[in-house]
Amino acid sequence: MSDQAPPAPDFEQAPDIAVSIEAGPWLEIMPEAVDLCRDVALAALAMALDGGPHEHEPLEVSIALADDSLVRELNRTYRSQDKATNVLSFAALDDEDSPQPEDGPLLLGDVVIAFETTQAEAERGSRRNGSAGNRHSSRSGGS
Repeated sequence: MSDQAPPAPDFEQAPDIAVSIEAGPWLEIMPEAVDLCRDVALAALAMALDGGPHEHEPLEVSIALADDSLVRELNRTYRSQDKATNVLSFAALDDEDSPQPEDGPLLLGDVVIAFETTQAEAERGSRRNGSAGNRHSSRSGGS
């Protein structure tokens, strides 16, 4: 995988990507976490929407960086699974009880990422690939 940034998405209006730190040591371990989430979300939206029916609409998505405890609670409440998982997504377009505003952006939904689970997965992946360092280190200027 290349460390080069993807090409800038071509949006008429930049999507509103709200990234919040809800729990966990995200910024202590990865200071660029918020910017990285925005960059990845923009690239994913550009790929997913290219030529699609919502390509030229204003969009909004929320990303919450959390810990295993919060994700476990959400997973138990909304999916009846009493365990942590790496990522939970709540797609607003799939929820008939989630009304879309008439004159605002298209609400795509929420993504919640668990720190401890994703960190453990990244470490396992690094060991499998023979890499000793963090995958984000080259982006943050580390070695």
